[in-house]
Amino acid sequence: MVRAAGALSGKRKLRPRNLAVSLAIMCALAGCNNEASETEGKVLQCAKSRYADFNPKNMQQCVDVCTACERGSVTTCSTSCTLKGAK
Repeated sequence: MVRAAGALSGKRKLRPRNLAVSLAIMCALAGCNNEASETEGKVLQCAKSRYADFNPKNMQQCVDVCTACERGSVTTCSTSCTLKGAK
């Protein structure tokens, strides 16, 4: 019985379409991750400039930092801080 050489070798060939899809997914994930960390870093830096001992669980500090550093309104920041566990 004669079989094709590639069938027994166990190597799978990566198709160009699969490669392109894989690269697109990796690029999309990498792009999203970098933006989030940059934004969080800027907000944390702004918070530290306003409060030396910033505590995101303190409702007053959380709302103040949200309105000043994230340009939110008092209503949306209050809701956001409550969802984050501030009291």
